[in-house]
Amino acid sequence: MSSIHKAVLGPDPVNITWNVRCGEESSLSVDLFEEDGITPLSSDGWTFIISVYNKPDHNFFDLPYTLENGILTITADSSVTEAFARPDNISIKTLPFDIQGFKEGIDINKQEESFGVWAAVMGEVKAFSTQNN
Repeated sequence: MSSIHKAVLGPDPVNITWNVRCGEESSLSVDLFEEDGITPLSSDGWTFIISVYNKPDHNFFDLPYTLENGILTITADSSVTEAFARPDNISIKTLPFDIQGFKEGIDINKQEESFGVWAAVMGEVKAFSTQNN
């Protein structure tokens, strides 16, 4: 199951829902742009952290990604999506997730390295269980 979304760099994160089937690999692609809203985001200096939070068992899943030509592709492998259903094993479960970007730079006022933080996406994963309850 895959989803594709477009986002523009800015102060307000995009809110999306990512539908996954538990026990199956799933990917999400997000188009990221420079501040002009037209130019694909350059990967130079950017690091992203993609986290899904499973509240009942207080477990965070940090997901791998690739960034190529402004397209951030996130993949949750089958073992991770299977874990989304635990410990409840309910048929549909909603988990919060976010994509945060960190860009290394120079703070002109302090003449030292700093990191800019950008919460590109805040949303939810809807995990659909394949088990009957």
